Amino acid sequence: MRTLVATMAMTVGLCAAPAAATPIIENNRIYCWGDPFGDANADGLVDATDLALLRLDLGWSESAFGEPIPEPATMGLLALGALSLLARQRRYEA
Repeated sequence: MRTLVATMAMTVGLCAAPAAATPIIENNRIYCWGDPFGDANADGLVDATDLALLRLDLGWSESAFGEPIPEPATMGLLALGALSLLARQRRYEA
């Protein structure tokens, strides 16, 4: 039987890229001066590589309104309702 052993190293800091940022603690808030926000791989640059990493982690949507809206069905129901009102009105006029 084989056993797989994995090791992982992790650095914990106050800012995303501790080497490129100076943390400032003021009024119980931590500010990172010089920290490039959006730097997902902590290389000091915000570029397409960071976008690719964020897309993998957070998912990607083409737009906030990417879901189809049932407009044809809604318009069909409105037309059916209008026709029924017209038919009812003609029935009472006769």
